[in-house]
Amino acid sequence: MASKAGKDFLDYAASGSDLVRDVKAKKAVKKSDRLVLWQFIKKVMPSYKFYRFHAEVIKQLQRVIDGSCD
Repeated sequence: MASKAGKDFLDYAASGSDLVRDVKAKKAVKKSDRLVLWQFIKKVMPSYKFYRFHAEVIKQLQRVIDGSCD
C-alpha cells in the first residue's frame, strides 16, 4: 500500500513539473508570433489613417496585450 501511494505521489509530482514547464513554454512567445496591434489594424483596414493620439492609445493597448499592464 505504501509503495503504491509513493508511486502515485511521484507520478503526480512529475505531472506537476510537466505542467509548470508547459506554462513557461507558452509564456515564452516568439516575437514573430505575438500580436502587434497597429499591424492588425492595417491588415484589417488598409486605408485606416493613424493620427498622433492613435499612437498613444495603441501603445497603451499593446502593453495590455503583452501582459505588462492590467
